[in-house]
Amino acid sequence: HSYQPNIDKDILSYPHVFVCDLPAFSPLWNYRELCRKEGVFIIDRSFLIFLIGLELVKFRWKRVLKLFKISIPMAVFLEGYYLMFHKISKIKAVFYTSNSFSIEVLRLFLIQSKQCEFLVEIMHGIPTVFYERYLKQILELGDCYSYHASMKHSSISQIPKLPMFGVLIEDVKYDDSVAINSFFNKYIVEKLQSNVSLLAFIESECTSLLLNDMSEVPLIISFSGAASYTACYFNSDLFNLECFIMEYIKCVLSEYNVPFVIIYTPHPAYSYRHFVEQSFFQDEKMILYKETIYTWFVSDLSISLYSGSVFESAYFGIDSFMPTIKKDMVYSANILDLLQYPKQCFFIDELSHYLIRHVKKEILHPLVKAKKRISSINI
Repeated sequence: HSYQPNIDKDILSYPHVFVCDLPAFSPLWNYRELCRKEGVFIIDRSFLIFLIGLELVKFRWKRVLKLFKISIPMAVFLEGYYLMFHKISKIKAVFYTSNSFSIEVLRLFLIQSKQCEFLVEIMHGIPTVFYERYLKQILELGDCYSYHASMKHSSISQIPKLPMFGVLIEDVKYDDSVAINSFFNKYIVEKLQSNVSLLAFIESECTSLLLNDMSEVPLIISFSGAASYTACYFNSDLFNLECFIMEYIKCVLSEYNVPFVIIYTPHPAYSYRHFVEQSFFQDEKMILYKETIYTWFVSDLSISLYSGSVFESAYFGIDSFMPTIKKDMVYSANILDLLQYPKQCFFIDELSHYLIRHVKKEILHPLVKAKKRISSINI
């Protein structure tokens, strides 16, 4: 039978917590004394390499070199995790991130580990078709070798009521109303800890960003930036396509003489400063903003090439658009149906229809939208 762990209670009840952090030097080392007092052990890449160095000093180099024949990076992580955890009788694991080589090696290690009782992944974004295929292969391989991978592994959605597909239907073992969004939680906690209420903060930002030079309440379009594997994002086809779409939005809305603003939020993988240096946004009078989450409270429309943030904005009741089609096989059909997307015609035509529909609607004041959306999440 599958097991549904109580993550918060498990973390609080255990005397030791091992934090496997992604960087070579974890920023948690800045809080080493506090971590030590609370029984938190920091495991970053440098620490794993240090452990393997000790193995070589102890003349256990044959075991290490045997692993190096597979893959040196994988050997470093596998051996490091083995040295860290092989004497621990019970392991309960929670993943707060994915898309990382070191974390995926840890996932493989824990699936085959008899000490690991469960592994819960709090989804990092919206599950894609590629991710589901990857997870399916891992779990099938783990079950094949009698590691009971499908029983010990589970996932928690980032958005309530998000439809699942494929192996994820069984892997999400909680009720579909259960969701954990780490980025959103962090944003809200930081705002609650400040001396200004969330609504007051939104009002202040609205005044300075959106309403300062406007005689009428504008239609607010948020555009979430994508990420590319190219060395310079600003030379990529993705960025050029984003610029084209934003310019096209301006052309369509200008014809209808509707007041509007476009807010562009860069992907968190990139430095905000580099976008400020781009002349496009100033030349086209686009608003650059650091935090995508803010736009979920004030936007009328939400658009992105393929960022999962538009599904989050759709959860807040924002009419969201993505030029991705089902044949692209990025998102499953049941997830993509949560958005507006090209179904039969060319995406520019679909985008035009999407924009024109909103031109004819009443434009609400951003604070009216913010109050409603804040109340919907019980803050």
